[in-house]
Amino acid sequence: MKTIIIKGSKIDKMNPFYKKIYLFFRYIFNKYIKNISNPKYYPYYYDGLATRHNCSFLNNENFLKSYNRGKKTHGLDYEMPFRAHQSIWCANNTFELEGDFVEFGTGKGFTMTCVLESLEKWNVSDKKMWLFDTFKPEVVDQEGNQDGEKKCKFYAENLDSVKKNFAGWQNINFIEGKLPGTFKKILEKKEIKNISFLHVDLNYPTVEFECLEYAWPILSKGGVILFDDYAYSGYEKSYKLMNNFAKKVNKLILTTPSGQGILIK
Repeated sequence: MKTIIIKGSKIDKMNPFYKKIYLFFRYIFNKYIKNISNPKYYPYYYDGLATRHNCSFLNNENFLKSYNRGKKTHGLDYEMPFRAHQSIWCANNTFELEGDFVEFGTGKGFTMTCVLESLEKWNVSDKKMWLFDTFKPEVVDQEGNQDGEKKCKFYAENLDSVKKNFAGWQNINFIEGKLPGTFKKILEKKEIKNISFLHVDLNYPTVEFECLEYAWPILSKGGVILFDDYAYSGYEKSYKLMNNFAKKVNKLILTTPSGQGILIK
């Protein structure tokens, strides 16, 4: 919008230097700040993502039921509906494919409880879910250890609390310990033959890369890998390593506005 200065007004009488500064900040405010601070401009404004586009999934009965179930995991809403929506999308589009659901880095179980709640046929299917985690609350350091005192609010307090959270569903396997070792042992026993949906959320890109090398050969054609922290601010190493993996298998990862990434085989 063009700014019209009325002759004889206070702005018109300003010192030319200060007038330029005033007009510059007025332009910035009206073009950017005013719109961003207006909730009507961005009806969806969560988790680093703001959009005016169609987000009707927020009113979908199945999504609301699933997202509300996921929120019970933490006891409050951390406002991550788009992440939940994309997780549900991945799971529902791979449910009929051959293979199990696998998650590297379950934490308290927010993502997969959203997923399971959305799948009405889960308990009458032969599908299995494998949840890999140390199930400890301490933050992972640069060496992949959890020996410090600092805790993460998204990590599990202990395995029993996570089992309780998933008590309503059948065929849920909890694999406690450090990856990729625990995953390799399961593969050696041939307990997981195929994977249709894989969710990666370890917050430790080196181990994620190692796990992917074991998982990719048994990912079913059309199977989906959802990366939680792929393009998230501050996770540049994850972005680089996951792209290196995708290049290795001649694929491209879709960057989503929520910071997640999607890779389809």
